[in-house]
Order: sequence, then C-alpha cells, then structure tokens
Amino acid sequence: RKRGITDIGQSLRAWKGNNFERFVHYIVSNMIETRLSFKVIEGGRLEKQQADLKLNKVKRSLLVDFGKHGCHLPDADIVVYNPDNLRVKAIISCKISLRERIAQTAYWKMKLSADSTTRHIKMFFATTDSDKEFLKSKTSKPAAIAMTHCDAVFVLRNDIQERYNVYTLTEIVNKLRK
Repeated sequence: RKRGITDIGQSLRAWKGNNFERFVHYIVSNMIETRLSFKVIEGGRLEKQQADLKLNKVKRSLLVDFGKHGCHLPDADIVVYNPDNLRVKAIISCKISLRERIAQTAYWKMKLSADSTTRHIKMFFATTDSDKEFLKSKTSKPAAIAMTHCDAVFVLRNDIQERYNVYTLTEIVNKLRK
C-alpha cells in the first residue's frame, strides 16, 4: 500500500489511460501542426493555465456556463485551436475502451452544442477500441453513443473498417481541414 494505492488494477488502468493520451497527443500534434496551421495542447495543461494570455483566451473560449454554479471547462484530453484567432477547433477525448465514460464525452458535446459561443467546437473521440466494439456486426450501445454524439471517432486499430463516423487516426487532419 504505497502512497494510497489500494487497487493495483485501477492503478494500471490509469497508467495505461494516461500513456494512451500522451501517445495520441504526440501523434496528433505532429500530424496537425505540420499539415495545418493549428496548435495542439493537453487539456490538463490548459486547465491549469493562468500566466499565458493567449492560452488563457483559449481556455475562456471553452468554458461552459452552469449559471449560479459557475463556469467549468469540459473534460478535454487534447484541445486543437487556431493560434491566429485563438478559437478552439476541436476537443479530442482519449479512452482505451469505449465503455470508459463515452457518455461523459457525449454530455460535453451536447453542452458545447447548446451554446452559440461553443457550438462550432468539434468533439472527437480517440480509442484503441480494446473491447472491439467497432468490429462487431451489431452496433453496441457505447458505439451508438460515440457515433451519434461525437463529430468523429478515431480508432487506433489496423483492422478497423471506416464507416459512417468511424475512421483511422490518420483521417483526423482531413476532418479538421473541413
């Protein structure tokens, strides 16, 4: 029981999730920043942001107003923004499996869509699809939520067939270009 760790399995899942997010950030930032004029930042870094005036504007453009309960940032693993006008283009939610909080991602997409200042922000979902939800012939509930509520789902699998709203990660540049 080191440093409050009581469940080794939970620690391993968190470690895998954090590393997956870093991996996607690395791949996506290289693809986007070399082919498009956008910048990519980790959502956690943006959440802690206070000193940099430009990044503070990016952060403020993402806020969701909950009335008397204040303004809060949506869960955003990776944020893509235009450095010229500091306008957020997309949020990328990274999860190893589809069952890991896909409803949360869909919730934030609906909240962003409900406000005219954030309506334009695309919500992308990146996954390894470890449960093989996108390989099944019958669409599962988590896959249906992802395909319906996210602007695009990017799967990091070689055996995935692109269909409807599901693509390989290399297609992210094309989706942002549109």
